[in-house]
Amino acid sequence: MQKELPFRIVCESEEFTANDQFKFCRLLFEQGGDYYTCKDEGRNGSFTPERLRQLFDSSHLVPHSYYRTPLPIPFPCTTVEALSSHFYLKVVEPYAYEPATDARSTTMADHQLRELKVCEMLRENPHHNICVYHGYLPSVGQNYLGGLCFDRHEMTLQDAVEQKIQFPSDFLDGLEDALKHLHSLGYAHNDINPNNVMLSQSGDLIVVDFDSCQPLGEGLEKGPTPDWEYPGDISVTNNDLWALEKMREWIVKNTVRPAVSIV
Repeated sequence: MQKELPFRIVCESEEFTANDQFKFCRLLFEQGGDYYTCKDEGRNGSFTPERLRQLFDSSHLVPHSYYRTPLPIPFPCTTVEALSSHFYLKVVEPYAYEPATDARSTTMADHQLRELKVCEMLRENPHHNICVYHGYLPSVGQNYLGGLCFDRHEMTLQDAVEQKIQFPSDFLDGLEDALKHLHSLGYAHNDINPNNVMLSQSGDLIVVDFDSCQPLGEGLEKGPTPDWEYPGDISVTNNDLWALEKMREWIVKNTVRPAVSIV
């Protein structure tokens, strides 16, 4: 369908009220390097090309200042000259932009800059179970940050559990060590969940996604992942420890095979 359209559909997501009533479907489009967002309150399960064109025509252009981090960076950091096939490039896609609240105090560009600072700190203080960060890739025009480059890992812990992979009893020890290392540096991750933990080819757990990672004691601006909501809105070690214990329970619940009775 997208080949017929003069724009790319980046993502579409449904939003619901607290009592699970449908609110709207949010769509994010991309055309010529610019992003556009809209809401559709209809719910018919699919979009025809004609309907998508109508939605695109009524969409709002997302301001560059909301999601593009300007260069140069205001602190020492590492640049990557070219993108390798071994890298994963994390880019900002402004799926959460709200035209009515454009005056918000923080933007996705702010989050990206904060994540860059955390990654530079981790580059100087590496850990085997924390994803290797290689540096940032400038945009083609060299005027904004094009993305953050990390080691590429293909499988999330969520994927592994859905594939019913069986794990040894000490499987989460590496994740716990990584979190303790992060805490020793004065930070908490604040968004540990099965999609922010990868499985390396050697079977090790790798922590990724540091845009919620903040110094201990600071207020959190970005909420936790649904179904993995910890109590409170301060960056504290207990956010990660709570998620780690929930992870243990979740893995046991979803991977332990039921006993087979032999008659």
